[in-house]
Amino acid sequence: MQLPVLPVRRARHAVLAALSVLVPALASHAATPETSAPRGCATLLVAGSLTVPGGPAAQAQRGMAATLSGRTLLTGHFAVHYTLAPNVHRVRLTAQDAALKALADSLRAALPGGLSTYRRDSTVHAKLDSLGAPHPEYAVKAAQHFERAYAYYDSLGMRMPAYASTSTAYLLPGHGRYVVDLADINTAAGYAGAYYGLAYPPGQGGSILLENDFLYSASYNPATDQVGGLGVRAFYPAGVVFRDYSVSWEMGLKVTASHEFYHSVQYMYTPQLTNIHAWYELSATGMEERLAPEVNDYLQYTRFNIPKNHTTSLTTAQTNENYGNAVFHMYLTHVRGAGFDRLVWERLGDTALPRNHMPTALVHMAGSQAAWDSLFAGYAAAMALSGSSAAATSPLAFSPDMPQWPRPTFDTVPPQGVATLAMPPLTFRLLRPRGAQPGVATLSGPAGAWRLDSTADGVAAAWLSGSMLPVTLPAGVAASVTAVANASFSAGGTTVLAGPVATVTAARNPVERTQAGLLFLAPAGGAADTLRVFSETGRQIANLAPDGGGASWNWNLRDPQNRPVPPGLYFYGTGTGAPKPLVVMP
Repeated sequence: MQLPVLPVRRARHAVLAALSVLVPALASHAATPETSAPRGCATLLVAGSLTVPGGPAAQAQRGMAATLSGRTLLTGHFAVHYTLAPNVHRVRLTAQDAALKALADSLRAALPGGLSTYRRDSTVHAKLDSLGAPHPEYAVKAAQHFERAYAYYDSLGMRMPAYASTSTAYLLPGHGRYVVDLADINTAAGYAGAYYGLAYPPGQGGSILLENDFLYSASYNPATDQVGGLGVRAFYPAGVVFRDYSVSWEMGLKVTASHEFYHSVQYMYTPQLTNIHAWYELSATGMEERLAPEVNDYLQYTRFNIPKNHTTSLTTAQTNENYGNAVFHMYLTHVRGAGFDRLVWERLGDTALPRNHMPTALVHMAGSQAAWDSLFAGYAAAMALSGSSAAATSPLAFSPDMPQWPRPTFDTVPPQGVATLAMPPLTFRLLRPRGAQPGVATLSGPAGAWRLDSTADGVAAAWLSGSMLPVTLPAGVAASVTAVANASFSAGGTTVLAGPVATVTAARNPVERTQAGLLFLAPAGGAADTLRVFSETGRQIANLAPDGGGASWNWNLRDPQNRPVPPGLYFYGTGTGAPKPLVVMP
C-alpha cells in the first residue's frame, strides 16, 4: 500500500429537494459565532418546516411573486432577474450604479398616481430596457460568476441543466435559460437566518434564489430609502470575523455561484437527497475551492468536523460537518484529479444500480474496495498535519490552507494499562506515544496504519501492515503519529491502545473465544522471552515470539493444530515468574 504524495472555502446555501426541508439546528451566528455558523445550502426534510410544494409557505411565496416585478439580464446560459424597486428585494447598488438609480427614481416619480405597486415597478423596468440602461454591477458580477461556474463544470464533462427553469421570485420567463433570482432570501423563501442562496430542484422550478445584498433580517426604511439588516459573515473560531459579505459582496457572489450551480448540476443525476445529503454539500463546498479559492468560506466549518475525526463518520448528514468535510473533496481532487466527482455522480444517478448508494459510488470512483481503503487511509494520514506548521512544506499536505485548519483529535498511549477506542465507520484515529514510552495498538477492523515521523527533513510516512502495531518514538524523530483509518461504510471497529505495564499482562481477561486474537503486554524494557500459554492440564497451547516492536505478544486463540481453543481456564507467562490465569469465554 502506498500513501499518495500530496503536493498542493462559505456562510450557507440551500438545496431544496422534492420532499421537505432540512433546517440546520443552529442559533443565529450573530449571537454565538464560536458555536454556530451562517446557514443554508442543501435543504430538505424536517416535518412542519418551510417549503413543501403546494403548502402554505409555497402559496405565500407565489402570492408574494405576484407583487414583484423584475428586470432581466440575459447571458448565454442564464436569465438573471432582479428589481430596482424601493423595498428589501432591491438589488445592491454601488457607486457605479448611482446614475442608474437616479434614472429609475426619476422614472418612478414621473408616473401618475394610483398605479399598483406591480404596474409601477414593471413600467419602470420596461422603460429602463427600452432606454438601454445598464444593469447594476451586482447583477453583472453575479452573471459572470455563474457563467464561469457553468463553463468549468461543463469542461469536466458533467451534465449541464437542460430542464425548463422558472422564476420563483418574479413574474418573468426564463427565456430558455437557467434562472437566477436576486432577492432577499428571508422574505422570498421564508427562511430565517444568514443564507447565501437556494437551489431549487426541477420539480420546484429548477432555479437559483441568490441573496440580493448579503443582508439578513432586512428591513426597508422609506424615509431614508435605505435597507438595513445584519451582514452575512464568516467567522474563525473564537468569533473572529474573516469575511463580511455585506462588504465583500463579490466574494459572496463568487463562492455562492460555485456552490449553488453545482447543486443544479447534481440534480441532473438525481433529484433526491435520500442517503446522500452529506455528499451534496461536501462536494458543492469542495467545488468552491476550485472556483473561488481566495474566499475560503469553508474554513468556518472545519471546526465542526476536523476535531471529530474519531467520532463522526464522513457521510453523516449533519449540516455543519458536511460543509467542513469539503476538505475530503479537496484531498480527492488532489489524488484523483479534477474529474473524480463526475464518476461519483454518474454512479449515484445510475438507474440500473441501487440509486443514491454512496458506498457503491465511492468504491466505483476509487476503482475497487482495496483502492477505496487506501484512499481513506491516505486521507487519515495527511489529516494528521491539519493545523500544523509542518503542513506548509510537507509533500503530504494537500491544501495550502492546512496550517489554518483546526488540529484533529489525537489519542495518546496511556501511562499504563489499556485504552479501548471505538472507531465508527469512516472515521480515523491518530495515535501518539507518550514521550519516549513505547506502546502498542491492536486493530480490529483496519488492517494497518500509516506512521508519520517528523524529522529535521520534514514528515516521512511509512505503512505498517497488520493488526498489531508499535506506537513508538523512533530514535532521531521529534514526533510520531500513527494514523488508523476505518474505511468501512457500515462496520465499526476498535483500537486497543496499550501502554507500559509492570508485569506481563493480558490486554483483555476474560477474552471472548470469537475474537480475532489476544494481546499480551510486555513489562517496561520490552519483550525478550517467548510467552507460553498452557491449558489447565499443563499442555502447552502456544509458544509466542515477541511482536509489536518488542512491546507485546499476540495469540490468535488457536492451538498447535490451528484449531480454535475451547472456552475454559488457561495460564500464560514467560520463563520467569509464576503463570497467570486467563479465562477464555464461549
